Formats: sequence, structure tokens, C-alpha cells
Amino acid sequence: MFAEMPGHERLRSIVLAHPQWHPGVVGIVASRMVEAFCRPTVLICAGGEVGPGSGRSIHDFNLHEAIGACSAHLEGFGGHAQAAGLQIRPGNIVAFAKDFETFARSKLRPENLVPRQRVDAWCEVDEITERLVRELARLAPFGAGNPEPVLAARDVEILNKQIVGKTHLKLRIPCRRTAMAVIAYGFGDMYGQLGSRVDIAFTPEFNYYGGVEHIQLRAKDLSIPDL
Repeated sequence: MFAEMPGHERLRSIVLAHPQWHPGVVGIVASRMVEAFCRPTVLICAGGEVGPGSGRSIHDFNLHEAIGACSAHLEGFGGHAQAAGLQIRPGNIVAFAKDFETFARSKLRPENLVPRQRVDAWCEVDEITERLVRELARLAPFGAGNPEPVLAARDVEILNKQIVGKTHLKLRIPCRRTAMAVIAYGFGDMYGQLGSRVDIAFTPEFNYYGGVEHIQLRAKDLSIPDL
């Protein structure tokens, strides 16, 4: 994904373009790429004379300022620090990408490019009740400006662990006098690292199976507790 600069330094931004991308989805995809790679990202629909682009940013990087610094290559742009749109001629994309990377390198240090998980509150697993899940759901719709609530619990016992769907991890943890499921999408590679306890950042939600409603925790991050 990341080309290397002279001196073998990895790129600190992502700018990609394709003539067949649909302008209605590039913003969503840019958001996913920021989550996955922790780099400010601009995706451009390059199929016309002037292509629309959409960008999303990380917490430590003002995207609107960055695009403004490269505006000599653009037909127009607008937005704010975390999300922005632009219009650009395909012939200017390479020059824009180079200047965007130069600006990113002037503002971002390597430690800014390490993903950080936001946590709204720490709690005990026993505090996760149906009432709490319903109250949190009332805060929807979630998105930019209203992120999904994230809770976290430390040093949680693991009763059982298994791989599901090849790349996902499912845990069973104690909750009051029964057990609760934790689904960790994309965390299957942590199966061998986890012992008997785990720290979890999660969003609680309802899972419906066999016509019955159960609470499950959708993991946002997992880590091994400090000894």
C-alpha cells in the first residue's frame, strides 16, 4: 500500500484515483482506509474531464488546510479539518499527490501514524445491561460529529475463544451469573496471543439468534493486560 520515499521512509498520506470509482462511495471508503492505515486519505473519481474527490483525516491532521496548501492543482475544494471534497483534472492528480505528501510530512511525525482507540468510559462487564444497550442506541445515528460510543473493560477473564469466518475472533466472558459473547471482527490473528485474560474496548449491542435477543460486545480493540 505505501510506497517508499528516498531513505526508505514510508508515505504519510494516501492519494488514490480510478476512472471507474463512483463518487457516492469514495467518502465512505476513505473513512475505512483511515481506520485501517491511520493516514489522511484522498480518493478521486478520475473518469471525467474534472473528477470529484473525497478525503478523510486522522485526529492530528487538518485536512482542509492540507488540501488548501495544494489548491494550485485543483478546480475547487471545501470541507473542514476531518473531511473535505475537491475537484481536480486527471492530469493534475500526480502533482497534487506529491504536494499533499510533502505537506503531510511537514505536519505528521511517525507517532501520529499509530492508530489510537478512543474510549468514552471504562466499566465492569457486569454493568452491561439491556437498559444500557438500549439507552446507548438512542444516541444514533452515528457518524462524523456523533461517533458510536465505545466502552472498555480491563483484565476480563476469557472462558472460551474460537476463530469464526476464518479471520474473526469470538470470545466468551463471564457476566454476572452467565456468559457473554464478544465478537472481534478481523482479530483472528490474535487467537494464539491471548491467554486467560484480556482488555477490551467495545460497543455493546443486541444479537438475535434463534428468535432470542442477546447482548454481545462488538470489540473495537483487544490487548493483553499488563502483568
